Amino acid sequence: MKLLKGLERLEKINHLIKKECTGSPEDFAQNLGISRGHLYRLINVLNDYGSSIAYSRKLNSFYYQQPFNF
Repeated sequence: MKLLKGLERLEKINHLIKKECTGSPEDFAQNLGISRGHLYRLINVLNDYGSSIAYSRKLNSFYYQQPFNF
């Protein structure tokens, strides 16, 4: 069950990043029900799979620097 929950969480992160509507790192983590540190660990997991995620203060959102399919 933990694996399924983790995959669902990664899918939600992917979806919100694609829409560029994550909010600040603190808001994003709170929305997911995790700590800010855990959020960054999950972002690193996506980066390990070839994504290139960055944060824009102007957009107030994380975004993909290159197209990425999860």
